[in-house]
Amino acid sequence: MRPAERGGLLLKLAEAIRGAQDELVMLESLDSGKPVSASVVRILPAVLDTLTYYAGMADKINGQVIPTRNDALTYTTASRWRGGRHRAVEFSADDRDVEDRNRLSPAAAPSC
Repeated sequence: MRPAERGGLLLKLAEAIRGAQDELVMLESLDSGKPVSASVVRILPAVLDTLTYYAGMADKINGQVIPTRNDALTYTTASRWRGGRHRAVEFSADDRDVEDRNRLSPAAAPSC
């Protein structure tokens, strides 16, 4: 299946959920014990937003990765104040990284 077709199917699912939203809201409330208002205000919009988002992303994923080291735990971070760019943060047992670990550790983070 082509990515665009997958996106189209997710959009169809979102439309089907919109079409049956009254029944689905009641089922969610009965199943979870949450008030109907919570399902209407929070849960249903979140489901629809998530499906719509991933439908749009289905043909946008291009497989780019950030180069990493084999001897380190690596994860990526992105933040809007840095222009939304992803950067690799690496932690290893190597002594050269102690300064970076201390700088990036939660204990070194400023409190709010």
